[in-house]
Order: sequence, then structure tokens, then C-alpha cells
Amino acid sequence: MADAKCPLWKLLLLTADTEGSIEISCPDCFTLLDYDASLLTNGGDLGDLLPVIKHHLSICSSCQAEIKSWLDELNEDIKPLN
Repeated sequence: MADAKCPLWKLLLLTADTEGSIEISCPDCFTLLDYDASLLTNGGDLGDLLPVIKHHLSICSSCQAEIKSWLDELNEDIKPLN
């Protein structure tokens, strides 16, 4: 995955000024997803970030496929051993 076009702090400022309608790049979307995972792990609130990510995923089939592939792989890794 390519590096984000914007530094994380700029992405966070953008998300504070919108209701999810801004356009972000695929790398920026995954930067925000990574940050979201860190927030959730530490008990944080996604706040304004989730609408921006959802908007991008709703219009980007490439990112949708990558997320689905990642989730499928994750589900395979966490299947209980029988």
C-alpha cells in the first residue's frame, strides 16, 4: 500500500470539518483505518473519522475488496482449533 498523501494530523483536521463527504485517497483511507484500530484498542472514540472512512469505502471498490480480503484472512486466523 502506498504512503498516505496527507500526514495523519492533516487528515484528522479534515475529518473534524466535515460530515463524511470529503474525498480522500485510498492510502489516506488506510491511514485513518490504522489510526481507528489504535483508537479502539485504547478505548477511544472514532468520532468524526468513521463517516469519512465509510464514505470512501462506499465509493471505492478497490478498498472494499482489500478490506474484505483482510477480514477474510483475519477470520481464518481466528477460527477456533477443533
